[in-house]
Amino acid sequence: MKTPINRREFENHINILKEAIEGGRYIISRQFNSFDSFSVIKNLPNKRLDVSSVDDNVRTIANTYATILINNKKNEKNDSDIQPSGF
Repeated sequence: MKTPINRREFENHINILKEAIEGGRYIISRQFNSFDSFSVIKNLPNKRLDVSSVDDNVRTIANTYATILINNKKNEKNDSDIQPSGF
């Protein structure tokens, strides 16, 4: 899992997950204990993420989801770099 090295990366991971949830690409069951964790995430008055409102469940899910997306993009790039061999 790619752990963010700074606040900007962390906020990016949270925003990626938020967009995926809103776009229906990531679905959280109401029975899952992390469902409530998503509802308490707050923004600061300057529109930045209030890092203290993000618990470990959300943090782990966001970092894992971002890592999967990053790996998928790398794999797509590597697949396009492969030249067909002339059998």
